[in-house]
Amino acid sequence: MNSEAHAYSISMAKTRIDTVDHVGLRGVAAVWILFFHCLMNPPYKVDNGGFTLMPLFFLLSGFSLTLAYSSKFDPDPDDQSDCMTDTNVNGTVSNLGTVNETTNPPNVALCNHNLAVIEMSDISALKTVQVGNVIPTPAPDPDPSQKRRIIQYYYSRFVRVMPMYWLCMLFALPPVLNGYGRTLPINEPGVVQFALIVNILPIMTWFGYFIDTAYIINAPEWTVMTLIFFWLCFPWVLNHYRQKPSTELIVCIRRNFILQLSIILLGTCVDILTEFPGVEVAAQSPYGRIPVFLMGIQAALLCLREPTGELQWVEVSGSLFPWKWFTHAETLVGIIDFSHTVPQQCLKLLSATVIIAVFETLTPTSMNTGLWFQGFNVFAQLDVLVG
Repeated sequence: MNSEAHAYSISMAKTRIDTVDHVGLRGVAAVWILFFHCLMNPPYKVDNGGFTLMPLFFLLSGFSLTLAYSSKFDPDPDDQSDCMTDTNVNGTVSNLGTVNETTNPPNVALCNHNLAVIEMSDISALKTVQVGNVIPTPAPDPDPSQKRRIIQYYYSRFVRVMPMYWLCMLFALPPVLNGYGRTLPINEPGVVQFALIVNILPIMTWFGYFIDTAYIINAPEWTVMTLIFFWLCFPWVLNHYRQKPSTELIVCIRRNFILQLSIILLGTCVDILTEFPGVEVAAQSPYGRIPVFLMGIQAALLCLREPTGELQWVEVSGSLFPWKWFTHAETLVGIIDFSHTVPQQCLKLLSATVIIAVFETLTPTSMNTGLWFQGFNVFAQLDVLVG
């Protein structure tokens, strides 16, 4: 870990962010989507625009996990894995790596570009002792406590999610096998076995959508399948982004916003022009949603680095759709007043959702407006989440 990343790590470890409002935000979105699913197949056509809120759950997942585990995945603070230790009998290591023969204590460790003097009472185990030469110690194995924390993270995810996931799938299985809800072609050989495997594991959205979307047994559980893919990658993704400076994180947010929008629009076009389920792959598979999850991680890291509340944020904040990101090559950064931004964004998101719901309800044929609008409102949802 370099010195800049080490400084970020110390700052983030001391920062605490209140996320009580996120509980209400998650609850309102969940209830809205619940009604959307209840109204999907009524005798009359009703659409409340539930699809438009789906990115929020991926943003929240990346954001919340980063707040919870940003310090827990740190190496042991007592670990000296980044140190080069001088074991000379009569010398100390200078900043340039040379040795000055003095009467100072015989062992000095250079860690994170700072000198730390450590006494060593017993050097009998050393096979070679030379004055004037720096003898580096072999790099130790990765911190075992860090490995344990990662294993504990996976265990925590498993016990919190998988039992309920399997229970819900078990309840959905009898009606699906009897022809209700999903159009699973159970009469074709091997279909039921394949469907059970990709749903129990659960990896249906990872590649099953490329075969046939009908193989999913409990349709709403696609969200969990996609999130599990993200959770498996999270420790390494977090370690990658936490070493980046704040300005680069904002650049990454901009790139991921443009990437996820491009995927949604491309999937919609493919869905219209071909028989391939482009919308489902773009909006529900982990490959289409990973940019949204990453935006949540990057935003959380920015929040953790600003304990005073003076958050460096994107200057297009407050816009339902950040047009300036497409007209300006540079990334716009500034200090944002979220007390005004959050109410504005909430009103814009609510208005857009209501307009889409009315439009989809009144049109004879569904235009899937809520699906492709997901790509446009992601940054507005992130604005509300961060604010």
